[in-house]
Amino acid sequence: MVENVHGKSGFVRLRIWKLLSALIWVMMALGGVPGALWAWSGPPVPFSATVVRTDPTQPEKSAKGRIYVDRLGVRTEGRIKEQPVVMIFHPDAKQAWMLFPDQKRMIQHQGVSAARPPLPDEDGSPCKEPNRGVQCRKVGRSVVSGRSVVMWEVGRRNPNNGKMQYSRLWVDPRLKVAVREEYANGSSMHMLNIQEGRQSDELFRVPRNYEVTRPAAPVAPRRMGR
Repeated sequence: MVENVHGKSGFVRLRIWKLLSALIWVMMALGGVPGALWAWSGPPVPFSATVVRTDPTQPEKSAKGRIYVDRLGVRTEGRIKEQPVVMIFHPDAKQAWMLFPDQKRMIQHQGVSAARPPLPDEDGSPCKEPNRGVQCRKVGRSVVSGRSVVMWEVGRRNPNNGKMQYSRLWVDPRLKVAVREEYANGSSMHMLNIQEGRQSDELFRVPRNYEVTRPAAPVAPRRMGR
């Protein structure tokens, strides 16, 4: 769920469902707003983890980072072209900040949505809506990164060739997140070193000595003939 950032892609991804209702832990463009983990009343269990993403089709996007989750929000740590980048999300306030520690600069985002698409067995999941064209199968229980998880196989028909494409999710029912994801194109995400427990409030505190900027407003397209 923590990915590297390239070009105008500014947000560290918080990804759980790639093939279903959009990317959950998403790396958005600088002008966008990130998705958050839970319809926010706070996470079910506070935790921290190392997140590793691999993509054999685009090796430059393979990356490693950290995530911290607590009642105050979510913090992710990654790198952009070897430069450290931190994201802090305050879902209650619907705000997020992208911090560049080396430059003492940050970008503030307002109106951040705190909703996430449901997991396979939750109400509202595409798995429970046959007309969505998604096939989901609960494979069984296993252990990933020392966690008891439920493995799901999720299929969706490729609109270009009509073939079913399958992904696999290993969902931690206690944390309410996928701690491992594998996709048809060979890309994967894996959470390591998962540690339950309260996270320091300091991790979610926005620095006061940073220069603050806001995303530029989108430019309206010009009309022809004007």
